[in-house]
Amino acid sequence: MSRHRDGSGSGLHLVRGVGWLEALMLIAVLVAAWAWAKPSTTEVTSAVEYSAVYSFDYTAPPVPGSRLYADDSITFGDPIFFAAADSVDVEVAVDFRTHGAPISEATMATRVVVSSDAGWSRVLLESDPTPIEGVAASTTVPVNFALALNLARELTEASGVKGKTVVSVIASASAVIDLPPAVEGGGARPIDTVASLTFDLEEKVATLHGHGQLSPLDVVEAIETGTVLASDGAGGGGSLGDLSTQKVSTTLQQLRTQDETVSVGRWNVSIEHLRYGASALLGVLLLLLAYDAIVLRIAQRRGESAFLNTRYQAGLLTLVDVPAGVYDEALVVGSFETLARVARDVEADILYHADDSGERYFVFDGPRVFAYEVPRESAANTPASEQGTQGGGW
Repeated sequence: MSRHRDGSGSGLHLVRGVGWLEALMLIAVLVAAWAWAKPSTTEVTSAVEYSAVYSFDYTAPPVPGSRLYADDSITFGDPIFFAAADSVDVEVAVDFRTHGAPISEATMATRVVVSSDAGWSRVLLESDPTPIEGVAASTTVPVNFALALNLARELTEASGVKGKTVVSVIASASAVIDLPPAVEGGGARPIDTVASLTFDLEEKVATLHGHGQLSPLDVVEAIETGTVLASDGAGGGGSLGDLSTQKVSTTLQQLRTQDETVSVGRWNVSIEHLRYGASALLGVLLLLLAYDAIVLRIAQRRGESAFLNTRYQAGLLTLVDVPAGVYDEALVVGSFETLARVARDVEADILYHADDSGERYFVFDGPRVFAYEVPRESAANTPASEQGTQGGGW
């Protein structure tokens, strides 16, 4: 039995030689189909706070040499002793915090009111509303305690009822806020806010309401008895921060769009990114399949040997003659593709022989011989390199 090798070859190799390309493409198709079928976003509600933050402070130049204040200066929280100063300047500021929502028609007004729990109340000073440029504004309000004390004496004498007297600096700010459509009650919405700073007025001193300074003896007694110092101003030190900064706010529900995600191991991947990633992978795999088709076509044009080597990683040898009985003792397979797989598995070449009895392909694996005979109707019309895809199985 003599033979010679068909030396033609394509020099190109398939990407899908072991079938992983098809499996990966199936996974990419399933992932892409699932990602495109699933909504990429969802709507959720969250609380959004819109507020006006008021800031208060007061200062006054005490009488030089009064020795009632450290460094001869009155700071926020200090009592106002009339022997050293009978008036203060109250600084009032307001800041609208709207999360970027525009405001318009913003104004600010202040009043100084003297009132008593005996039932009377009088306005000492009132300012007209002034426009607010932007979202913040500030002003200074003079408070004359001497004038307030004289008014309180007159009204107490006239009513015959003595009560506790307070002086309040009242600030009010209003505006129209243009809420986004996604916010509850979206659109133009008027807002009105009020905050105040109050002083308790006595004959010789005015103290900040809600804050009482403790004497050293009060502190020592509280430590020894283990009692908690009051913070409401009735018997102890209230928070100056709460008095100097006051927030008037309202909370609304906002509808917002949130990306849907899926957990992939330790990472959360958005559905949108998963869509693009799976689609891109699918595109790359399709390009690889197209590359394989081109490689096979080139190999087919170059001959059977090149086709077999490219498609099945098997070589092709042409037999000049075959001893009688070889085909009769061979294990005959049902398709050329099955024979090509056998050649690949046993790492042997495919042997080809044609004579008057027909076209036959052989693979020798030691004493075993595998064979495939091309049907005569196929041999007449179909190139041998294409017959490998016909039939199936043993």
